[in-house]
Amino acid sequence: MAGQNLGLLADPATTGSVAPPVPPDKWLLHKQIYNALIDRGVKPQVAVGAIGSLMGESSHALDPTTINRNDAGPGNHSYGFGQWNRGRADSLFNTAKGMGKDWSDPAAQVAHMGSELDGKWNYVLKGLQKGNTMLDGTSVWTKRYEVPKNADYEVQNRYPHAQAFAKAVPEALNPGHRFQFDGAAPAPALMAPAPMAPMTQAPLPPARPPEFGASASGWVDPPAKAQPWVDPPAASQPWVTPPPKAPEQTYDAFGLLGPGP
Repeated sequence: MAGQNLGLLADPATTGSVAPPVPPDKWLLHKQIYNALIDRGVKPQVAVGAIGSLMGESSHALDPTTINRNDAGPGNHSYGFGQWNRGRADSLFNTAKGMGKDWSDPAAQVAHMGSELDGKWNYVLKGLQKGNTMLDGTSVWTKRYEVPKNADYEVQNRYPHAQAFAKAVPEALNPGHRFQFDGAAPAPALMAPAPMAPMTQAPLPPARPPEFGASASGWVDPPAKAQPWVDPPAASQPWVTPPPKAPEQTYDAFGLLGPGP
């Protein structure tokens, strides 16, 4: 027995040894984005599809430090996992500054994404809310939020990323699922909006009496028929200038196709 290392047989509890550190969750940012979409009424499978599009936009790992230089023209770089540029990048910087964080902070980028979906890019959220499949999520996010060239090709190119996320984190497809992070409260941008107070309906006015004319309740004579001096509608007045025609809007199965970035 001489020369043997008896320490190998010692009780770990008495030797001061500790458990190995838990490796970081490489899907953490994906899950935070997922929660932000779920909290806004997007179905789980559609949220997974949207995340697949984001994975194809920046990287499979959704690297928040990504900078694609001159992506939007000379001196116009694209930043973060959403590859925001120009005015959208400026909004990201302002959001991060207001949170006391750098633009590359994941929480700042999730908050910025949420503010876009709740604001100018709300039509993207409405399209996601109408979707039912992972492919719907990838299609809506790619064509409306990211708006790359050759969008149809990009949808097919990014959809496998959604499938990979669903395979790695299958619980993301469960109805009503929401990720929890070690009991810690999620960032403010991930919180569900506060419920609205129930609306009350004003009481209806009493039934109108059979006779016409003014009364204590304020009823008046019916218009036009009893008043022959009222001008006819504008359609029979060729001298009336018609209002300017509103610009045409483009729609698809998920609603309005917005202006893009």
